Order: sequence, then C-alpha cells, then structure tokens
Amino acid sequence: MQESPIRMKPIDQIIVTCCLKDFWLTRICVASIRYWHPEVPIGLIKDTSGGDFSTEEMQAAWNVTLAAVPHPPRAMFSKLEAFHFPGRRRLLLLDSDIIFLGRVLDKLEAFDEDFVVNWGGKGPLNPATQRRYALGGYYNPDKLKAVLPDFEIPHFFFNSGHMVITSSLVERAMLSRWLAGAPPHEKVCDRELLVTYDQGLLNIVLVQMQREGRCSLALCDFTRWSRHPEILEAFSVGDLMSRRGHPFLIHWAEPKPFFKTGMVRSDLLGFYEDFYYSRIPQGQWKRSFRLLRRARSPKHLAPRLRAALKLNKLRIDLRQLLEQERNPGKEARVLPLTASGHHRLRVDSN
Repeated sequence: MQESPIRMKPIDQIIVTCCLKDFWLTRICVASIRYWHPEVPIGLIKDTSGGDFSTEEMQAAWNVTLAAVPHPPRAMFSKLEAFHFPGRRRLLLLDSDIIFLGRVLDKLEAFDEDFVVNWGGKGPLNPATQRRYALGGYYNPDKLKAVLPDFEIPHFFFNSGHMVITSSLVERAMLSRWLAGAPPHEKVCDRELLVTYDQGLLNIVLVQMQREGRCSLALCDFTRWSRHPEILEAFSVGDLMSRRGHPFLIHWAEPKPFFKTGMVRSDLLGFYEDFYYSRIPQGQWKRSFRLLRRARSPKHLAPRLRAALKLNKLRIDLRQLLEQERNPGKEARVLPLTASGHHRLRVDSN
C-alpha cells in the first residue's frame, strides 16, 4: 500500500482523549497543537474512570471544547466514542502523551481516505515478522484465525493513539462483538486474543472493513517514538522557537512518570508546557503546585512503586524535583530522593 498523491481533505477537528492521571500531559499536547495550528477545533474525550477533574481552564484559555464525557466512564475504551460521533466527520484522534513538532495536519490532509494510520515500514513483511508484530502489541493470529478464518495478517500495523478517522463508519456492533460487560466494567472478550485492548481491536476491524470495501485506509509516516531517542536528536527547541517545523508528532507510548524530566526529550515537553502556562493567570505557581500535588498522590506512587523506591525510608526531594523540572533536557532523569525531610515542603490548596 502506497502513500496517496497530494490532494487536500481538511480535518474537521482534533480529538484528544484525557484522564485525571495524565491531564498534565494533555495540557502540553494541546499547547503543541495550538502552537502550529491556532485555528483548528480541538475537542476532549474526558475519561473520569480514575476520578473527575476540571477542564474549564483549558477550555477558556486554549479554545477547547468537551467533545464527550462517557457515562458511565469507559476507561481505556473511551476513545472508541469518537468513531460514533454523528455525521461523517474527519477527526484526528490522539492520546494525551503526544506533541506536535510542526504542521502535522498539512501532511495528513493530503489524504482523502476514510482512515489514515501511521506506518513507516518499507515493503512487505515476511510471515515471521508479521507474526512477531501481531503478537508483540496487537493480537494473537492463531486465536484470531479461529474467530475470523478469512482474516489475512496485513503488512502493516498501527498504533491507535494517533490516527485520522471518519466518524459513523464503524458501527457500534462491529466493536462491541469483541467486548464483554458494560461500562465501567468493560473488558475484551478474550485477553489472549487481543493483546492490547482497543489497539488490537482496531487493527482487526479496520483492516477487515478495508478488505471488504467498506472503508478506505491509507498509510503515512507521521510519528516519531520516544523509545528511539537517537532519531529524536534531529529535533531541537531552537527549531520550535524559530518555528522551523517538522511534519511529525512524538508519542511517548510507554509507561510514564508523573514528571516531565523523567521522560526523554523533556526539553521539548518543557517548551510547550511553558507555552501552555503563559496563557494562565498565576501560571508558574499553578504549574509548581500541580507538580507537587502529583508527587504526593497515591495514584502516582502506588504501593509497588513506593516499595521499589524504598519510600518507607526515603522521600521525594520536592525542592530538588522543582529545580530539576525548571531545567529539562534531552535525557530522562531519575526521581530525586532524600532522607532529609524535604518532603514536608508545604503544598497549599488552590
């Protein structure tokens, strides 16, 4: 499957899925979109399965709307709501752990297919590689054959955290057949078949629809990954400051800490975080307050993590963490710990 020739088809709206735990990343994501695309409509799918949270600040300062608040909440399946928005709307569906490096929409709007997914592979995959990809993050091909005997493993696979979709093409029944239970206790019918929940599901449903002629699907190389820091060396804060954009986004599709300097290329994250808070009254104070609140939250420091960090004897050095966050860099840094009592740094409520 080849990339399409140049022809423009606008994206109607960018939809970002967000939750309480990762909303600090949503702020950075939205700021990066607005930096390169000031006018594009942005909507949020708000997942409240981990607790409710306010989006009013973002809506007011960054011209963002609430696109959907699933009730009961759908947790990891929240993004699927976008597939059922009314009308044939062209949407860029994103996870929150993403930033834009340039005018990504210009690249994606060159396609007029119903769905545009990221794939940077060259040429067909041999059977062993196809199987390795499938089992590594999508589905079990043997179990899938038992359910869909005519399914052919494609020569591409895509991440469901960044994709162009057309709403109202995928019927609810096409997705619900792979799910069991009702929100908020939804789960996949067969965890051994679908390795990565919604991602495995969509890699089956959309490929099958395309082969049956029920939709069109294009491949485009528009993503760079945090797990390949050597490739990210090509991008700099200087490029962002001078608006020398690159038509890619970066996706941190991996377990993440609660602070940006624990992630590779926190310098890029920090640039957009600065941009976000530049529009917020008392922005710098709010940023520090929110970081300290995350550091003290049991949602971010689960018992297993606390044990691994030996936090029964040590504490997070909050002063050092604040200083570290003010000086982001290219490499991930460890969580600063102390036995000196800095964890008692006062955190007032807002």
